[in-house]
Amino acid sequence: MVKQGKTRSLMCAYNAINGTFCSENKMLLTDILRDEWQSDAFVVTDWGAIKDQAKGVAAGLDLEMPGGPNATGEEIVEAVKNGTLDEADLDKVVLRLLKFVKDSVEQRRPDAKIDREACRKLARKLAGECAVLMKNEENLLPLKANQKVAFIGEFADKPRYQGAGSSHINVPHAVSALETAGDAVQYARGYDAHSDTTDDALLNEAVETAKKADVAVIFAGLPDAFETEGADRDHMRLPDNQNELIAAVAAANPHTVVVLHGGSPVELPWLNQVPAVLCMYLGGEQVGAATVELLWGRVNPSGHLAETWPIRLQDNPSYLNFPGEEGIVTYAEGIFVGYRYYDKKEMPVNFCFGHGLSYTEFEYGNLKLDKESLTDRDTLTVSVDVKNIGSAAGKAAVQLYVRDVETAGL
Repeated sequence: MVKQGKTRSLMCAYNAINGTFCSENKMLLTDILRDEWQSDAFVVTDWGAIKDQAKGVAAGLDLEMPGGPNATGEEIVEAVKNGTLDEADLDKVVLRLLKFVKDSVEQRRPDAKIDREACRKLARKLAGECAVLMKNEENLLPLKANQKVAFIGEFADKPRYQGAGSSHINVPHAVSALETAGDAVQYARGYDAHSDTTDDALLNEAVETAKKADVAVIFAGLPDAFETEGADRDHMRLPDNQNELIAAVAAANPHTVVVLHGGSPVELPWLNQVPAVLCMYLGGEQVGAATVELLWGRVNPSGHLAETWPIRLQDNPSYLNFPGEEGIVTYAEGIFVGYRYYDKKEMPVNFCFGHGLSYTEFEYGNLKLDKESLTDRDTLTVSVDVKNIGSAAGKAAVQLYVRDVETAGL
């Protein structure tokens, strides 16, 4: 991506590699990026990641963020004066930044116009294709046109469609599933998204609404307060009021679907009580419209999980190591991160890495590899025939899993 796409800027990480922080790591910022990859991109720190300004400049770091009153550059001036920083290294940094500013000014297009409607259509399409159908017993989904459907949960009306903190952006309008479905559904708020305490009145209303429906669809997930930057999660639970709501509605209506919003895995204590789970992740401003299209089968789910969903936090491979002591984390799990750990331990999980169901069925065959062996510098071309043998239109994401047969333990 950096070499072929000619990436214009890169951000260095917080952590250290081989004992040297990324913000002052010459191997990363100069030897690999500038010399090996022949990149002229400028490098910016992640917010607050810089440790030593002068060492950063010497390594190839160009811009400290967020800057502010404490980022005076006095350390750099003093380092040049006392000879610990070569002025030529500082010149390189200044030239890269000036070139970026010059290019930005020259490439401005003040007459550029944005096709907002095309952007909305694309956002809806992407949200639908990225969603993961995690569970669908007895083909409860897609919903039928003649069914009485209840939407339950505040996220049906006010979806959580993006992350919190610096990832937050302003959008003209975040489309909800409730406004998209309109009169086709009955609605009950169910819970207060800004609290994890159960409101008995909201809970009772949700249960009564679910009893009158053929299918109850609960919109649940992690609110901003549960996952945001600058704070680590200390548990993997949904808010208590949402877990209680799901259990109560599932007891009242056995045909219950849970739609999940959030940016990360959560524990699912009610998983065996509900026949269907659809994960929308943080689907953007059109997530509500995409959810409705998926629920009624106008779009076929084709996404797959990008991480393993463990049964509980204690099952996580880093549970005994994180957050460490005195600001130091030891990554004692080594290579056994993610699905490698769960596979090696033969540990049951809620959902495996790569899991994803569909409303249709695909047949795979005629797998071909253009090499019988290869080195780390070779390219392997793999082809496979994919045929939709089900009754619905759909897409398939072909997954290829590889391993090093000579490496012990993998």
